[in-house]
Parts: sequence; structure tokens; C-alpha cells
Amino acid sequence: MDENTKLTNMKLGRARLSAFVANATQGLRRIENGAVTVDWIVISATIVVLGTVIVGMTRDGTTKIATEIGTELSAVPVS
Repeated sequence: MDENTKLTNMKLGRARLSAFVANATQGLRRIENGAVTVDWIVISATIVVLGTVIVGMTRDGTTKIATEIGTELSAVPVS
């Protein structure tokens, strides 16, 4: 085999390998699209749950403070 034939075979081998990797990667991308959607749903649900918990924990304290502020402000005369 001469050098040109070897180079040609190497180029064909690389092209086949590139095509194989490209096909395998496209398959993985298709599979990952659903996983990304699931990830976003889990992240969104976690944020909603955390927000609900935080509001539940701080509601009583903020209501009490707001009532006290309202009482103090109603005692201040407006000119």
C-alpha cells in the first residue's frame, strides 16, 4: 500500500467515526430533551413549595407587625 492509499483510508476512517459519533450524539440529545423537561418541572415545583413554606412561616409574624404599625400610625395626627 502506498502513502496516498493509507492517507485516503485514514480519512475515510475518520469520516466514518465522525458520522458514528454524530449519530450517537443526536440520539442522546433526543433522549435528554425529556430529562431536561423533568428537571425544569422538579425545579419549578421545589421553588413553589419553598415559597409556600416561607409564606406560611412568616405570615403570623408579619401580620402582627403590620397590625402594630397600623396602630402606631393611626395614633399620629395628620395635619
